[in-house]
Amino acid sequence: MDETAKRNWAIISFIPFLAWSVWCAYIMIITRPLIISQSYQDHEKIVTTVAQHFTTVTILVSIASLLTAIMLFINVIHLARLKNLHAGSKAGWIVFMIAFGAVAFPIFWYFQIKQEPKREEFYPDIA
Repeated sequence: MDETAKRNWAIISFIPFLAWSVWCAYIMIITRPLIISQSYQDHEKIVTTVAQHFTTVTILVSIASLLTAIMLFINVIHLARLKNLHAGSKAGWIVFMIAFGAVAFPIFWYFQIKQEPKREEFYPDIA
């Protein structure tokens, strides 16, 4: 894989994390009045506030989840096609990415994709 492809992979590795960060920032913004008034322990106010923004919250979570699933699929396919990585390492990476989600993708890129030589050996398909 050439350096341009590795750089592009790095960029798309951060997209799910950024999507979840946008969702988290939105939740913090809509609940800011509750944080300022120190009434964040009142669960009815939190539910009411989030319910008023339900459509936006749902859309943001859906986008972030979809982007995370797509990136997980891309990384798993890449792992499955690698010839020089043992099955245990592949399984470890897959479990790590499933467990830690969007945070794991840049870590996977740094330790696996960035370190790959230009001429990596791949299986022709994943079957």
